[in-house]
Amino acid sequence: MTTKKYSLLCFVVFALMLVNLSACKVSEEEGYGRWDADANAMIDSNEYGTAWNEAGYYGRWDANRDNYIDESEWNAGRNTYMQDVGADQVGAYTDWDVDGDGRLSDTEFRDRSFDVYDADRDGNLNEAEYNTWWGGFNRTGNSL
Repeated sequence: MTTKKYSLLCFVVFALMLVNLSACKVSEEEGYGRWDADANAMIDSNEYGTAWNEAGYYGRWDANRDNYIDESEWNAGRNTYMQDVGADQVGAYTDWDVDGDGRLSDTEFRDRSFDVYDADRDGNLNEAEYNTWWGGFNRTGNSL
């Protein structure tokens, strides 16, 4: 292989690596940035709720599409999405079912999931807390 061809090949490989790295960086920033609407490096419960609704996250757990999450759907979702969170932090299904009706509404589910990922209990998700949530969600091959 001539020096000119080798140089061209190296350039192409390097360019492809840069494109790949920049694509990864953009997707990470878009994810956190989408949820942190005011760009203050914290996702509060209002920002979380807005982005939650846009993402359709609740529907991913509601397997039978009845607009409620029953205990079997919750168990399946917990095993799929919450592997990185300790059982003591997640709690039991009854902890999530605030009104005690045996099913989780979107509001109950959204509010409790925010609490689970707010590990330091400061009322905001920082980037590390968000990444714990995103890691569980993204492990399944889903995207927002």
